[in-house]
Amino acid sequence: MALLDCGASGIYMDKKWATTQQLPIQPKEVPEQVHTVDGSLISSGPVDTTTLMLNLQISDHQEHISFDLITSPNHTIILGIPWFIRHNPYVNWATRTVSLSSQFCHEHCFASDKYWSPKRSIITEGTTGSTINTVQGVPEHYLDFQDVFQKPSKPVLPPHRDYDCAIPLEPGTIVPFGRMYSLTETEKEVLKEYLDENIQSGLIVPSSSPAGAPLFFVPKKTKDLRPCLDFRGLNKITIKDRYPLPLIRDILEAVRGAQRFTKLDLRGAYHLLRIKEGDDWKTAFRTPFGHFEYRVMPFSLTNAPAIFQRFMDSVFSDLLNQTVVIYLDDILIYSRNPELHSSHVKQVLQRLRAHQLFCKPEKCEFDQTEVKYLGYHLSTTGVAMDQEKVQAILDWPSPSSIKETQCFLGLANFYRQFIADFAKQTSHITHTLKKENLVKGFVWTKTAETAFQELKKAFTQAPILRHPETNKRFIVVTDASEKAIGAVLLQQQEDDGLEHPVFYLSHILSIAEQHYSVLERELLALKTACIEWRQFLMGSKEPFEVRTDHRNLQCLRNFVCQNSRQARWAFFFSQYDFYITYIPGSQNILADAPSRRYPDCTPVPAQPLLEPSKIIGVAQSFLEEVQLEYPNLSDDEIENLRPLLQQIHTSLLRAFPYSPVT
Repeated sequence: MALLDCGASGIYMDKKWATTQQLPIQPKEVPEQVHTVDGSLISSGPVDTTTLMLNLQISDHQEHISFDLITSPNHTIILGIPWFIRHNPYVNWATRTVSLSSQFCHEHCFASDKYWSPKRSIITEGTTGSTINTVQGVPEHYLDFQDVFQKPSKPVLPPHRDYDCAIPLEPGTIVPFGRMYSLTETEKEVLKEYLDENIQSGLIVPSSSPAGAPLFFVPKKTKDLRPCLDFRGLNKITIKDRYPLPLIRDILEAVRGAQRFTKLDLRGAYHLLRIKEGDDWKTAFRTPFGHFEYRVMPFSLTNAPAIFQRFMDSVFSDLLNQTVVIYLDDILIYSRNPELHSSHVKQVLQRLRAHQLFCKPEKCEFDQTEVKYLGYHLSTTGVAMDQEKVQAILDWPSPSSIKETQCFLGLANFYRQFIADFAKQTSHITHTLKKENLVKGFVWTKTAETAFQELKKAFTQAPILRHPETNKRFIVVTDASEKAIGAVLLQQQEDDGLEHPVFYLSHILSIAEQHYSVLERELLALKTACIEWRQFLMGSKEPFEVRTDHRNLQCLRNFVCQNSRQARWAFFFSQYDFYITYIPGSQNILADAPSRRYPDCTPVPAQPLLEPSKIIGVAQSFLEEVQLEYPNLSDDEIENLRPLLQQIHTSLLRAFPYSPVT
């Protein structure tokens, strides 16, 4: 029960209740004496502890506030004079109601001013300290934890913990000082608002650091702008934190036999951790409004996933693999006894509340008999592979030409050592390609179709397809054609020493994407794979390998962004730890096949970005150099031109406004 007491000199909470609820508390810098109405000191002695900032919600009115802890058996919360001064509520003595309708409340305490009215937040006699309104999508029996599902009205600086984000640097390295990107007037306005809000809350402070990361903006799906930092230079010299992510097989084994599931998705969790004292300067970034640095862990730091996993493991250490499994910010609560499930969920929600962790209700699922988690379908009957995991293969259309048949056979041949009677199963398909059978054109027979379907089924089952293991190195093989992109996630297995697929992926390009340059289509293939397999690649125990048949992709870590799309992608890739290996196109069978399996899609020719005269002008100067350097060039000496031709090629790409080649 909450008491509004205009005679109380502070804002208080019952110490016993705070301990029971496991709320985060800390010592007060200066203990205070509290007097009762008659002037005597309270029996519990000086107030020497206080809570951290908590989210207090009354109807639609919410605020972040800390409470001094006292012994108060009759009232859980006492809101005294400081609270009245801050909110200046209107008291209607006739109806015994208190309306929170001041200008301060209007500006700071309502989630959406658009629907604000003086009647929105009224405290009546008997109102308790718990939240009142419902949160869409949250079952009624969890409404005592509405605050966990509410978006905080403004950021709050968390306390220092044992899990603070350290940024250790490799010996002899210097944190880079990057260039400052130009911003539009709209971007400057958004940046100024972002800085003001986060400086006021203490998440960001002015800096005199010698380091400085570039800042740029990327659009959200809502068309709003989001400021992002390019920490590629800092990440490159940071000593990697190899704290392990959970093994998938351990997670699957833990949930086996569960009858109820609840899945929670955390909101902006990385900002709940502080930067370790003394390392703040390394996060410095440059803006037109000055030099600043973070006090909380920003997104895109290379060690952020490992640090956050360590934090979550510590918070739920006694519940892990008992009633909850956690992979970064994805929480799965499970119960073998359905009657105990709600108590298990409340136990987790209480822990989230105590550590000021919030959830996105729109991405949570409650009290389910089946859920999708980390690429698997979990249900009361057991664990199954998520259909989407192999959909790229299962949806492969029947070949309608010689080229499409050869493309599929190339993929099949890669797995021949895993498939019994491989030659027999493929013979009906290869039969359609024999010269004598092509006299009247390509014909796809019924026997070929049967073999085709059987092979697709074999590709998506053991012993070919394996479960991912986060303690092993991942290999991402990507490729892009004019009309589609494809990728395969591989891991080398200990039992046979061979690389087995874990996931397949293919995606048809939109009309706009088909206009991308060759390099950007290759980048899009890698970006799509990273998004699809984020839970395995982000924070993997060791850098994962990217294999591509596009040699220029090897410059990904160092290219200078030439447009907003490349800036967004540069920020995106900076969150992952990987290296790129070039493989000739003839060897890139795995990803090449899925990227070329759409027979009905007509590629759209890319539009020229420069006038032909400009391209000719650039090339002409280099041709003159060729004539000067090789005046008597013969056919046998053509190999000597390779370095110079490469220079021509690179310079031409530089002339294109959307090219990342530098």
